[in-house]
Amino acid sequence: MHQIPRQTIYIFIALAGYMIPWIVTPSNPLSLNAYDLAEWASLHPSQPNTSPPLIVPLFLRVQLVFIALLIATNVTTISERLVSLIAIGLLAVAQLPPLEFLTIATDNINYQQQFILASITLIVGGGGIFLRLNRIRPVITIILCLIGIITAYTGLQQAQSLYTMSLQEFTTGSGIFLTASAYIALLLIALFASDGVIRARLMQQTT
Repeated sequence: MHQIPRQTIYIFIALAGYMIPWIVTPSNPLSLNAYDLAEWASLHPSQPNTSPPLIVPLFLRVQLVFIALLIATNVTTISERLVSLIAIGLLAVAQLPPLEFLTIATDNINYQQQFILASITLIVGGGGIFLRLNRIRPVITIILCLIGIITAYTGLQQAQSLYTMSLQEFTTGSGIFLTASAYIALLLIALFASDGVIRARLMQQTT
């Protein structure tokens, strides 16, 4: 029976964390996961004026890009490519803006951001599946996880500031902790893997 790699499990834990609430409002039945929180933040009057525009939605939405790239980076067998390609395709579709972006709202910066991130997910993630990344896989994973942790927490903190400005009560949901924990687990696995590669190379040089 084929055993599911640890990296795959943690990647989908990160995705599960993305989909469950990051902000919970006790006085309101509305609880927002990272995707919904990004959409809510994009409607805040301050966001079009940030530099770059819509910085809070960007930090929250880019997590799906990182997850897609982690999927692509950690493909190790040919049999995993098809499943990974489907998963990346679904993540890209999930980020697409409404169809009106192609007709009457092409200048909408919120939709433009969604389209760009979806395109990066599909092109870079889908293309990355077919690259041989054995030697640099741990390095790429470490970089993606570090940036993912920083942007996730920064995006959540800034979104919480917007919530406070809106005079809404909230508590932090478990989604951010699940996603961040998965990133940390992937980071540690990659660090141990890179250490093993370095030691193997040193042994080859000394023999």
